[in-house]
Amino acid sequence: MASSGKNPDGAVNSFRLGDSTIIAPTDWYEVKRTEDKLVLRSGDGHQQSTITTLDVGRSVSSLDDFKLICQVRLDAERKVLEDGFLAPDPPEPFQVGRAFGMHYYGGEKGRFFCGYLSLLASNLITIYVEGRDVSPEVVGESFRTFVEGLR
Repeated sequence: MASSGKNPDGAVNSFRLGDSTIIAPTDWYEVKRTEDKLVLRSGDGHQQSTITTLDVGRSVSSLDDFKLICQVRLDAERKVLEDGFLAPDPPEPFQVGRAFGMHYYGGEKGRFFCGYLSLLASNLITIYVEGRDVSPEVVGESFRTFVEGLR
C-alpha cells in the first residue's frame, strides 16, 4: 500500500511499488495503481509520472543484454513521437556495480518528458515523467527527485 502524504519534515512523499520505494516531490499524489504500475500527478496538474516494474524473466548480467531491453523501449517511444525529438540520440546505457541504467528525454508540441530505466538482476523499473505547460527545467527537477529517490 502507498504511504502517501508528506513526511514529518514536509520534504517528500514516499510510495511503494513492488520491492521499491519511490520518493516523489512534495505536492505529488497518487492517481492510479496496479500491481506493477504507479501513476502520480503534481499538485498543479501539469506533470505526471508513470513508474512501472517488470520481472524480465531472467537475470540480466551484461550491458549488451540491457542495451537490447533499452532499444525496445526507445523504439516504442519513437513510434508515438509525431513531431518531436528524443535525446541523447542514441541514449547511452550504463552499468554501476551489478545494476544497469539509461536516461533519455524528449519533447513535442508543448510536452516535455524524461525517462529512466533501471535493471538489477531481473527487475526492470521504468520512471517516466512528463509535463505540459511547464518548462523543461521544472520537469527535469521533478525527474531528478524521482530517480535520485528510487530505493
